[in-house]
Amino acid sequence: MGLLRAFAIAAALLMIAAPASALRVKLGLQGIAINNSLTGDLPREGSWNGQRELGAGIIAEFDLTDDISLSLQPGFTPRNSRREFKRKGEITGYIDYEVDYLSVPLLVRVTGDPIGVRGFVTAGLDFSFRLEARLDVRTEIGPYQEEITDTFKPSSFGALFGAGAMIPVDRHFVILELRYVQGLSDIVERNGDEEDSFLSSPSIKYKGLEFVVGFAFTLGGGR
Repeated sequence: MGLLRAFAIAAALLMIAAPASALRVKLGLQGIAINNSLTGDLPREGSWNGQRELGAGIIAEFDLTDDISLSLQPGFTPRNSRREFKRKGEITGYIDYEVDYLSVPLLVRVTGDPIGVRGFVTAGLDFSFRLEARLDVRTEIGPYQEEITDTFKPSSFGALFGAGAMIPVDRHFVILELRYVQGLSDIVERNGDEEDSFLSSPSIKYKGLEFVVGFAFTLGGGR
């Protein structure tokens, strides 16, 4: 509930600040190519491996000045990872952990026009709310699938940093951005019964690279 309260307060301040300042608003859609993984201690015979996925979201951005804006970008973000098992260097099996989130990044974007294209850097917090989770096991014993939503906490948060370009199309923008996301909180529910599983790690977090392609319409204000 603490994360929900923090998000609600941040969103309220964001909505109040924009009309009070009579500044531009950008609304749009974006697609996200994701390469992410889980992190945490594993036995020597195991390792985490990144998985490539696709996500999508919306853009609600409020220009506080010509160069600084605040942005909310809620969207569907799968955060999947593969745990591989090896024996003498050979892969003997794997487990895919598939965890779907409603991710709500709250960002500060700082832009500039050094070469005629609006380059920018971003930084902020990522508030993530678990939707569902599954595991898909492929080992020598045989295939196995299970729904494991309750294994993961309902919410988590992380930090993200990015850089990219906003290509003007009249008053609107095509947005290209590369981001790094790092989870800051353990995403696993702990009940004391995690022995002999990947959950025995004292902390499991997410991390990943995201390539974002979006289009944003400019509403109100000047240029």
